[in-house]
Amino acid sequence: MTPRKVAEKAWTYILYETGTGHVLSVLCGGIGIYELNIPLTTAEAARALADSAYLDGLAAEIRMHPQQFAARSVTL
Repeated sequence: MTPRKVAEKAWTYILYETGTGHVLSVLCGGIGIYELNIPLTTAEAARALADSAYLDGLAAEIRMHPQQFAARSVTL
């Protein structure tokens, strides 16, 4: 299944629905920009879908501390 965009904030993140769950793709970096694609837990996905402020905060946390989320990153 091709990932389907569920939510998007330009130049910040895209929330995708995949065949197996939800993945939050966050733009990170400074001089060089890269994406981290973080599969969300069931609880994280439920909150993200219900509350855009939570989604904004989660994306900001990933962007500010990418090394803490890098191990969770997958390729879309």
